Amino acid sequence: MKQSFSRKILLTVGLSTCLIMSLYWLVGWQMVERIESESVQRFSNYIGAQVDRVLASEAPSETLEFFDILHFYANRNLLPQDLQAFTTEGTHELPNSDLLVVRPHPISGELYYMVLQQLEELLESEAQEAAEVGLVMGGIALITFGAMGLTLLIAWHLTVPIRQLSRQLADIDPTNPRLEPLQRNDEIGFMSRQFASLLERVSDFIQRERDFTRFSSHELRSPVMVIRSSADLLRETLPADNLSQRALKRIDDATTRMSQLIEAFLWLGREGKASSTAPVNQAGLQALIEERLGTHPDLRARVSSLALAPCSWPVPPFILSVIIDNLLRNALVHGSGDIIISNDNDSLLIQNRIGDLPPDERDSHGYGLMIVEQLCAQANCRFELEQTPQQFSARLIFTLV
Repeated sequence: MKQSFSRKILLTVGLSTCLIMSLYWLVGWQMVERIESESVQRFSNYIGAQVDRVLASEAPSETLEFFDILHFYANRNLLPQDLQAFTTEGTHELPNSDLLVVRPHPISGELYYMVLQQLEELLESEAQEAAEVGLVMGGIALITFGAMGLTLLIAWHLTVPIRQLSRQLADIDPTNPRLEPLQRNDEIGFMSRQFASLLERVSDFIQRERDFTRFSSHELRSPVMVIRSSADLLRETLPADNLSQRALKRIDDATTRMSQLIEAFLWLGREGKASSTAPVNQAGLQALIEERLGTHPDLRARVSSLALAPCSWPVPPFILSVIIDNLLRNALVHGSGDIIISNDNDSLLIQNRIGDLPPDERDSHGYGLMIVEQLCAQANCRFELEQTPQQFSARLIFTLV
């Protein structure tokens, strides 16, 4: 059965830490035992050497009185009954932690016996104490730093699929958002499959939007061309009176605006947008504004000031035309005062005095501003809207070429 990702981390860290600590304490215990064994052997050899000197009459018998832990037995018959089974030369550990030392007599060669009592308490050497302290401190250090390092190492290894998934997400092409899910049966694999499913739905949605844009642009252009052709035919057949010419002009203006909107929306949905080769200058800006004012007689009457200065803005003219048209229409519909249009080197300002506009309508800006914001976000300019009790101010700030 597949383990979950979090369970893998817990099991791996826990088992690895337990294994390392067990090996550490086992090795440390062996070191301490070896130090104790060597200390006991050295001390028993020293006492045995002193007993040998006494037995060989090289030292007085009073020498042995300094070893109060020593019980001497000259032969096997003098041993307690439970110790008479030991008949071989060497050092033997007794059940009560005492030590039985069997050595040959230096002269006769017969075995004699020594029982050393409470030897472990006597032989707490500095080396052993240092080893025990080092063992404890080493264990603390191992738990602190070793477990930390082990956890980091294991976490780094176990997070490889997370980093792999992160790199896959970072490398996703926005125009074709696809993801190959990781072949894993844990949380990471489930997450990658969910991401892949989501991106597949997003990709399908983008494709549907592209198809809609492509099909609708074709279907919308066709009736616009039919309307223009019909208007040209009417222009040739209708009498040249003012009423007919005004009607035809309104048809021309509407079809022109419709064509510009189609081009603007197609441009808005295009991935790679080529920069404009001909920046909008003062003359071009004047022509765009005059064209927009010409389509709205009421709008021209409300423009109280049109002061244009030299400029050079890197924005497609048809996009700027749609932006200005929406701002002017917004000022016409949602305002009642004079309109002031001005510009400087890097910005265009349209101010609309509110006048006697009812308070409940002052916060309404229409859907035109949404179109303006979307176009500005893609047209290398920034849109700022400011509202005061007296007027609305819409400013377009361009990046200079």
